[in-house]
Amino acid sequence: MQIHCRYCAAEIPPENINLDNLVAKCSSCNAVFSIAGELRMAEGEKPKKSQRQSVPMPKYVQVEETPGELKITRKWFSLLQVPLVFFAVVWNGFMLFWYSIAISTGQGQMALCGTLHLAVGLFLIYTVATNFVNSTLITANAEQLDIQHGPIPAMGNKTLTAVDIVQVYCKQTIHRGKNSTSVTYEVLAIMNDQRRETLLNGLYNAEQALYIEQELERFLGIENRQVPGEMGTY
Repeated sequence: MQIHCRYCAAEIPPENINLDNLVAKCSSCNAVFSIAGELRMAEGEKPKKSQRQSVPMPKYVQVEETPGELKITRKWFSLLQVPLVFFAVVWNGFMLFWYSIAISTGQGQMALCGTLHLAVGLFLIYTVATNFVNSTLITANAEQLDIQHGPIPAMGNKTLTAVDIVQVYCKQTIHRGKNSTSVTYEVLAIMNDQRRETLLNGLYNAEQALYIEQELERFLGIENRQVPGEMGTY
């Protein structure tokens, strides 16, 4: 059985697991947490039912359900991403000025020195474009759960066998910087072999994550139960 950190999802090495006290320590983030829930699940004991209240459909999420199929569309756009636009404009404006000087004066060394910063600028453009244009389409039916991002290509597309999914849950991740702290949310699935698959990550809205979990569990006939490390249960 593989045990993962409930805070950063890193795999816990066997030497960091204390079976006497039922605790584990993460080498990546130094978190110490109980593993009693994981052991109960591994032994076949069902976790407690969750009494979470129904989550209404949040902004930027649309649902279309037909007999035998559920489609959830989530737009990536969020007002929290607007400051990134200004940063990308300033960064790439400076790079445009840098390369215009390098080209006009024939300074190849100057252009070469700016290569890494140019790559960062292009990545910022890509990030801004995907945040404003892309959406995620989740399609569930009796055979499979399919996740596709587009129209701009992005990582995270996957297809899972629906009957292998035993639980869906949400996780909160706190990102601490020098001068700021931000929070993102993930939607994950536990498979029948206890493997954990990330369905969606990088969500800025907790209600979006909880709603998608709720609708997938409802459609797939999965009883909502508490999962160690799940948002709002520990």
